[in-house]
Amino acid sequence: DPSLERINTFHKLFGNDDFVYLVFDADTLFSPESLRLLSDLVSDIRKKVPYLRDVTWLGNAERIEADTEGIVISDFIDPETYDAASMPELRRRALAEKNYRDNLISSDGKTVGMLLEMRTYPKDSVEPRSEVTHALREVLAQPEYAGFSIHAVGQPILHNDYNELSFKESATFFGLCLLVQMVLLFWLGKGVRGVIGPISVVVLSVIWTLGMIQVLGFTLNLFIILIPTLLICVCIGDSMHIIATYNQHRREGLGVVAALRQAMSETGMPCLLTSLTTAAGFLGFCAADIQPFREMGVYASVGTLMAYILSILVVLLLYSTERDKAPSAPTPGMPGAPARTASPVTPIRIGKPDIFDRFLGRIYRINVRYPKVLLTLFVVLFGVSVYGYTLVEVETGTARMLSKSLPLRQAYDFVDERMGGSMSVEIMLDTGRENGVKSQAFLRGLERLQQHLDVSPLVTKTVSVLDIIKKINESMHGGDKAAYALPSGDDAAIAQYLLLYEMSNGRELDKLVSFDSRVARLTAKTRTLGTGDVRRLSEDVAAFSRDVFGDTVKVSMAGNLDWTKSMNDLLADGQRQSFLAALLVVSVIMCFALGSVRLGLLSMLPNIFPVFVTLGLMGVSGIYMDMPLMSFSAIIIGVVVDDTIHFLFHYRESFARTGSYEKALEETLLSTGRPMLFTTITMLCGFSVLLFSDMVGVVKFGGLGCFAFGWALLADYFLVPAILLTFRPLKAPSNPPFSGETARR
Repeated sequence: DPSLERINTFHKLFGNDDFVYLVFDADTLFSPESLRLLSDLVSDIRKKVPYLRDVTWLGNAERIEADTEGIVISDFIDPETYDAASMPELRRRALAEKNYRDNLISSDGKTVGMLLEMRTYPKDSVEPRSEVTHALREVLAQPEYAGFSIHAVGQPILHNDYNELSFKESATFFGLCLLVQMVLLFWLGKGVRGVIGPISVVVLSVIWTLGMIQVLGFTLNLFIILIPTLLICVCIGDSMHIIATYNQHRREGLGVVAALRQAMSETGMPCLLTSLTTAAGFLGFCAADIQPFREMGVYASVGTLMAYILSILVVLLLYSTERDKAPSAPTPGMPGAPARTASPVTPIRIGKPDIFDRFLGRIYRINVRYPKVLLTLFVVLFGVSVYGYTLVEVETGTARMLSKSLPLRQAYDFVDERMGGSMSVEIMLDTGRENGVKSQAFLRGLERLQQHLDVSPLVTKTVSVLDIIKKINESMHGGDKAAYALPSGDDAAIAQYLLLYEMSNGRELDKLVSFDSRVARLTAKTRTLGTGDVRRLSEDVAAFSRDVFGDTVKVSMAGNLDWTKSMNDLLADGQRQSFLAALLVVSVIMCFALGSVRLGLLSMLPNIFPVFVTLGLMGVSGIYMDMPLMSFSAIIIGVVVDDTIHFLFHYRESFARTGSYEKALEETLLSTGRPMLFTTITMLCGFSVLLFSDMVGVVKFGGLGCFAFGWALLADYFLVPAILLTFRPLKAPSNPPFSGETARR
């Protein structure tokens, strides 16, 4: 990938761009005691923090002054030479240094910063950023530094805290989701077995899936936070359908063995097909170019198939121990339905209809009376949703994805507000020739680019080799601020200034210019940016650079923000590809399962509807498509198709027996509508636990998932019957026991 090439080139020329930025309250620091303590802190950091390249603060910041032989570079502060009376003057001098402002000291002088730059991490290091973060926090936690109010930001800390938060919330949501599901199952499953069976399936499926990740050598990444909750909601469906069908046949008066056989006969194939379609939805992630995204698709799909096998084994083992009871006399089912004898596939209720029967009866009557009206409403809503989808923007904010209640998010907000920014964008300018950076013509162009970025609303400060050259020129003119500019003359003056700087033990040049002086580095300091901001900034830099340099200089963006933006773009492409791949595979399975291409394709309409209505909501309400939501479309279509399969499978069997669209709808709603409602309720409650996440993207995933599952149930209850009753795609049996007129009566 080009972004990978850019970041590798940057690391080769200038080293690692990872940094940690510590920000302190200046009022407590401008005292002799605090400066000495801060000097001790720097020493501890140098000793104990791994992979450290350099630490820069006001104490060791370069002060460039001229003497009779050239220039002298010294540390800005020697803590041993200052007393309390000199502190105001020291602060004033620090603020007078242009290169320090909004970097080592804020423009208002109220906060000061310390920059920790990392060297290139060894290839054999497993989690170097976590090592840096833990070591640094151990140093900062020492009692002698308790008086400092320290705000720490930077890529190592952000990376470490994201990982730790992901694993913590993954475990928390797993437990919370299990608890919610157990309560629901105790209510819906009618007994302890109805709780133990599905929960056992879920727990074993999650454990086996996570174990498989280790066996296959896959990695646990940001997406792991979604896996346990996702598997709970997906894996619970098969067992609930089997148990609901078993309980139904027990209410009809069948014995334990007969009820189990009949339940497996009716649900075994639909459950297999739902597992295959869900697995196909997850495998759609393999179309993406991001490895963790592909890995998530593999182990989620395998977990789904594991759950299918476990559902059959656990339910059979659990319910086969139930005792037979003497059946009561069967009575007709839904009010108003004609009397009929019990059959293996015709639901007969024992006793009075419950609240679910009455609810499904109302749905049946609405569908029969207003099929075309319902179809028109769904078509209109689908059209509005497609328009809303065109408004969806792809955007991932790094620190912005964290809740404002988290200390790390508060640290980023503080640094953005008080020090001008917590992040940076790296720009490489390749002159194409050795010593090209020392050219007056190139430096004039670099100056124009730097000045352009200095006034950009996205940039708060820029740093380049120009700052060193201009500071030397100012020093050579007696400290005259008006001389803070490029020296006049030819290229030799530039080369001489840089030579003087190196001979005076200047430390910053190798961070800003490549060894052969061919490539220059321009760092643009920014506040917390999202990928959309980075994209706009990149386009602005590219356009302005073409006007300034033409084809003579190759200007490219690199660094962590550019890498995040590129990964976000790849995920956006992968989201579309995974959705199309899942849609294609699921459509083929549906056509095969239903034995009809026409019915299979029509059945996909209610399954893509929840996806588009949710994406339409995102577009209309301005919700960004961020990294956690990149997997949304393929997941939703893989999950919601399950109930459609069960519905159409039972509907097709009922229609083959009755020859009546209306009668088949009545029987299907009564037999399959109940477990469809139950599984949707469990998925809604399961995904709702994600609303308590401290990651904004995960909260949106949970909320939008609940919204999509709710619409999926409505589509199965109303859109599928409307399609069937309007288009009548099934071929009537040759000798139906019920005529259409009889069924309508």
